[in-house]
Amino acid sequence: MSNSKTIYNSPAKAWVEAMPVGNGTLGAMVFFDTDKEKISLNHDKLWSGVPKDYKNRARKGAKDSYERAKALALDGKYSEAQEEIEGNFLDFTSEKYLPLGDILVNTGHESFENYRRELDFASGTAFVKYENCGKKYERSCFASYHDKVIVYKICGEKGTVSFDLSFESRLEGKLSVDADTVVFDGVCPGYAYTDVRNDSEFEYRNGRYTKGISFRAVTKVTACGGSISSDASGIHVENADSAVIYFTAETNFVSPFVYPEQGGKEYKNTALEIINNAAERGFDDIYADHVKYFSEMYDRVKLDLGTSGKDDIPTDERLISFMETKDDLSLYTLLFDFARYLTISGSAKGSSAMNLQGIWNDKMPAPWRCNYTVNINTQMNYWPTLPSGLFECHEPLVELIKNTAKNGKEVAKRYYGARGFVFHHNIDGWAHASAVYWKAMWGFWQGGSGWLSRHLFEQYEYTLDEKFLSKTAYPLIKDAALFYIDILTDIGDGKTAIVPGTSPENNFYDNNGIQTAVGKYSAMMNSIARETIENAIKCCDILGINDDFRKEAEEALAKIVPLKIGKDGRLLEWNEEFEETELTHRHVSHLYALHPADMITSKTPELMDAARKTLDVRGDDGTGWSLGWKINFHARLGDGNRALKLMERQLAYVPSGVESIQATSTAKSGTYSNLFDAHPPFQIDGNFGFASGVYEMLARVIGDELYLLPALPDKWRDGSIEGMRLKGGNILDMTWRDGELCYYEITGKKPLKVIYKGEEIGAGR
Repeated sequence: MSNSKTIYNSPAKAWVEAMPVGNGTLGAMVFFDTDKEKISLNHDKLWSGVPKDYKNRARKGAKDSYERAKALALDGKYSEAQEEIEGNFLDFTSEKYLPLGDILVNTGHESFENYRRELDFASGTAFVKYENCGKKYERSCFASYHDKVIVYKICGEKGTVSFDLSFESRLEGKLSVDADTVVFDGVCPGYAYTDVRNDSEFEYRNGRYTKGISFRAVTKVTACGGSISSDASGIHVENADSAVIYFTAETNFVSPFVYPEQGGKEYKNTALEIINNAAERGFDDIYADHVKYFSEMYDRVKLDLGTSGKDDIPTDERLISFMETKDDLSLYTLLFDFARYLTISGSAKGSSAMNLQGIWNDKMPAPWRCNYTVNINTQMNYWPTLPSGLFECHEPLVELIKNTAKNGKEVAKRYYGARGFVFHHNIDGWAHASAVYWKAMWGFWQGGSGWLSRHLFEQYEYTLDEKFLSKTAYPLIKDAALFYIDILTDIGDGKTAIVPGTSPENNFYDNNGIQTAVGKYSAMMNSIARETIENAIKCCDILGINDDFRKEAEEALAKIVPLKIGKDGRLLEWNEEFEETELTHRHVSHLYALHPADMITSKTPELMDAARKTLDVRGDDGTGWSLGWKINFHARLGDGNRALKLMERQLAYVPSGVESIQATSTAKSGTYSNLFDAHPPFQIDGNFGFASGVYEMLARVIGDELYLLPALPDKWRDGSIEGMRLKGGNILDMTWRDGELCYYEITGKKPLKVIYKGEEIGAGR
C-alpha cells in the first residue's frame, strides 16, 4: 500500500515543484527553500471584473443571427454559418482568475544537509527537516478549514530561529506593517480585456460599479523566545526557539450578481478578527482540529494496488525511473490518493468550485484565464468526488451551476428565444453564461448546461437524497432540458437535432474543402440533449411527476437523431463523414455517450465497436486531461491494459521548465515532480481524470447492476479497495488476488445485482 506522501531531497526550484495546501478558499504553494522561502498564495474569489447585466447587455441581433446560422447549416452552407456566428452571435469572453501574492521569508540558510520535505496527504500537511551549520530545523505548513488560515511554523534549536518576512502582490494595493502584522489592502482589475488575442491586458477603472473585488490579506507572526520587530519592509524575528506565521484573506465579494463597490460585504475587520483569533488559539489547537477534519475525509477510501518497495524514494526520482521500468505499483495509488488530497484541499463547503488550476495559480494572466472551461475540464475536476464519498466537496460545483443558471436563463431567452437556461464553453467567478468571443469552434457550443446538470443527477444517484433531488437538482435539470427541447430542430425524416452543431475545439473540411467547426449537427450535442432530457424524465419517475412537461420531454426524446457509424467503422462526430483536419485531436467529444454518459454499453455492441475504433484512430497521445479522459473511455470498454498504458503515459515525468501553453494533441504531457498534471502547462483536471479512471476500472454501476473489476489490468494482480461509494447510496469493500475477485461487501441503501466476468454472483463472495 502507498504511504500517501510525496518526498523530496531538495527545495522546490519552480512553482510546479512546490507543494500545494488549501482549505477550499485559501490556497498556497510551499517551496520550503531553506534560504529564501516563498509561499505563493491564492484566494478563490479573486477574479477580474464585475457582474454582467445579461438582461440589458445581450448582443443586438444575436437571436436573428442564430436563426440565420441555423438556416445556413440546414442548407449545408457550413462555412457561411460559421461566419455568421463569429460575426454576429458570439459575445464577450470570461474574466480572469488572479494570484493574490507571496509571503517571502528570508532566513539566510544558504546551505543545507540531510534535507527532506514531505507532503502528507492523510493529514493535509507539508513538512521539511534539514540541517544548517550543524543546527537542526523543522518547518510545517497547512491550511485550516475551520480557522480560515494558512499556518506555517518554523522550529529550530534554542535561539536559532531568525528571519525577515515581507509580502508582495502584483495587484494594486497598499501595504502597511504594524508590530507583528503585515496588512495588504488590494483591489482586482475591474475589467479584463475582452479580446482573447490580447489576453495579457487588464484595466483598472474608477467609474461607478466598475471597480473590481477588494480584499485584505493579513500576515501575523508569533514567536516562542527571541524578539519580533518591524519596519516598513516587514517583520523581523531574532533568536527565537520557534515562530508561527498565520495568513488569511477576506474579500468584499458577495455573489456573482452584486457589484462589490455597491453592495460588497465587510471584509477588513473580519480578516483582522480571523487572524487574531488564530494567533490566540495557537498552533497546537488549530493543527489538532485541522488533522481531525482532513484525515476523516481522506480516510473514507483506501486503495491498495500492491507495492514495489519504492515508497521511500524521492517522488521525482520515482517518476523518472518509472518512465523506463513501469514497475512501481504504488505510484498508481500515490497519484490516485493525490487527487483525493487535492479535492479536499481545493473544494470545500462555502468555497468556489475548482477552476482550471483549482486554487493554485501564480500567473497573471493565467493560461486560458484559469476560468471554468465546461466542455470537459470543470466536469473532470469532480469526476472522482462522489465515488470518494466527498459529498461536501461537491457542493461548490452545485452552487456554480445554480448561479450560472440564473444568467443562463437570460441568455436562453435573448440569444435563442428559448425556455430554460444555457451556458456555453466558459464560466467565471461572475457566472458567465453567453457564447464566448472569437471562434465558433469553442464559443458556439451549448453543452455546458446539460453536461453540468448530469452532475446534479449523479449526486442524487450516489446519495438517494430525494430532498436534494426535488428542491435543487430536478428544477435545474428540467430547465436545462427545456432549453434543448426548444432548440431541437427538424432535420427531416421525423428526426431532430441541435442545429447548428459543433464538437468542442475541433474542425473538419466541408464538402467544398473549407475548414470549419460548424456542421448541421454533432454527436456530442445531440448526446448531451438526449441525456439531459432522459435525466429529467427519470426525475419525474422518482418524484411521481406526470405533468405536461414529462409528456413534452418524452415526445422530444423520441425524435432525436441517433448516433451514426461511418464507413470505416468509427462513430461519426458530425452529421456527415467529413474529412477531419486533425485526425488525432485531443478532444474525443463524440464519445460522450460512452463516458461520462451510459448510452454506449455492452447492450449496444455495434456502438461499442465503433467507439473502440474511434479511439484506435485518435491514438494514445494527448494533453494531460485528454489522457485522463481516454483512461475512462478504455475502462468503459473493458480494456484495463489499454487504460493502464495511458496511465503510464500520464505518469511520464515532465521537468519544471516545460510550462508553456501546448494545447495540441501531441503535447508532451505527463506529470510534474510535485504530481501536478502537466497539460502542459499545469491544469488540475488531469489529476482527477486519472483517479476517476481507477474507479471505473474497479467497479461500475449501470441501473441496478454492479460490475466488479470490469477493466482490471494484468499488472494489478493483487489489490483491494475500501469505502468506494457507488450509485444507489452504497459503499463497496473489495479484494482480489491473482487477478481474481476473492471478496466483496456492499453496504447501503439500494440492492444491486452483482456481475463479475459476465455472470451474476452471490453476495459476499
